[in-house]
Amino acid sequence: MRRRTASRLAWSLWLVAVGMLTAGFVLSLTVGLGEDVVFIVVFPLLLGAFATVGALVAARRTRNPIGWIFLGVALLWGLSTVATSFAQFAGQGEDAVSWLVWTADWIGSWVFLPGIYVPVTFLFLLFPDGHLPSKRWRPVAWMSAAGIVGIAAVSAFTPGPLEEAVVVRSNPYGIGSPELWGVVQAFAWPLGLLGMFGSVAAVVMRFRRSSADERQQLKWLSYAGLVVVIVFILASIGFGVAGDDPTVALVTQVLIV
Repeated sequence: MRRRTASRLAWSLWLVAVGMLTAGFVLSLTVGLGEDVVFIVVFPLLLGAFATVGALVAARRTRNPIGWIFLGVALLWGLSTVATSFAQFAGQGEDAVSWLVWTADWIGSWVFLPGIYVPVTFLFLLFPDGHLPSKRWRPVAWMSAAGIVGIAAVSAFTPGPLEEAVVVRSNPYGIGSPELWGVVQAFAWPLGLLGMFGSVAAVVMRFRRSSADERQQLKWLSYAGLVVVIVFILASIGFGVAGDDPTVALVTQVLIV
């Protein structure tokens, strides 16, 4: 891809991501902030910065996937934000909602998940040159990919209650049986977790073998990677154990941000 074409594509994707984040923010304001004030107000700003960094890197280093990963993460979160906000806005006070509302609610309930796991796996695995440290790290990449796909699929297609939805309570696109997806989940979560720890280990290994300039970049990324993994585990425990408590939910949101 030519640099000019890549630059146009990168900034077009940036515009789409920022547009979705802005639309989601405006729609959220119309229905009230509620308990998700941190996500609604602060998170879009951080994701806008994420998209901007991605566009800048992708436009200048077209073959390095780091910039495209940043953009992809912002797009996923933007889609989830605008879909959830639209469902909440269009479905409020309605006894029966249209297929468009419950489809948007369904999309918003799971599409953000790759936006959580990709940064803490492939971003660390490929930073800074866009390549794996060596071929021996391919199993970590495959574990990460399998874990991400499995976790997203479990959330998207498990029949029954749709936990992250705001209007629809039962998954309209559930397929198979809960038992089948329970087996998938039993493999996907450990693979995703192993992928995260392996990706952080890749950063540490790069740091030990890097030059002086790369070492300064990798040092902060190594610290950030360790903090992200720890916070991710704590946030998962917070949502899983006491997510219904407003105070705990707010603290967990702050941790994630």
